[in-house]
Amino acid sequence: LRDLQDAGLYSGSVKGFIKKYPEAWKQIAKNGDLWQQYKALGGTYSSVYDYASGTVKEEKPLYRNTLGRVEVLNMAIEQAPRFAEFLSTRERLMAERGETKASMDTLMDALYAAADITTNFGRSGTLGKTLNQNYIPFFNPSVQGFDRLARWVSSTKTGKEWARFVATAAVCG
Repeated sequence: LRDLQDAGLYSGSVKGFIKKYPEAWKQIAKNGDLWQQYKALGGTYSSVYDYASGTVKEEKPLYRNTLGRVEVLNMAIEQAPRFAEFLSTRERLMAERGETKASMDTLMDALYAAADITTNFGRSGTLGKTLNQNYIPFFNPSVQGFDRLARWVSSTKTGKEWARFVATAAVCG
């Protein structure tokens, strides 16, 4: 649930995020069309779960009914803020671009915003992964959090943006 703090800081539209957060949970719970689209576009790969490496194996019935349910809940809790940002950004960009159906550019921009709203575990590099796995626990999340903050600071131009960030950080903190 800590991701909600980051979402408050880094969302392209905090109002849009808040509006879409309940919808995100509904889509996840019902395996809705937009949730399926998000997964098909690779949205879940920005998470801490590494589905590509095979860490999620075929489930045995006992696992599926015990720890498997906990794992599904953990994944949903982590993905809900990302997916809410995807929905919010998608809607905002479609309106800005005059689209009635989301273009691939709009979907990719929304997917990037979703991955970047909290720690993007998909960004690491070879050295980062090696250090994180073998020598320095939580190295990659630390680097990604600092990188995200540095990118935000370097792209912020106005005093109004700074004031919003400081106020949001105080509220979220």
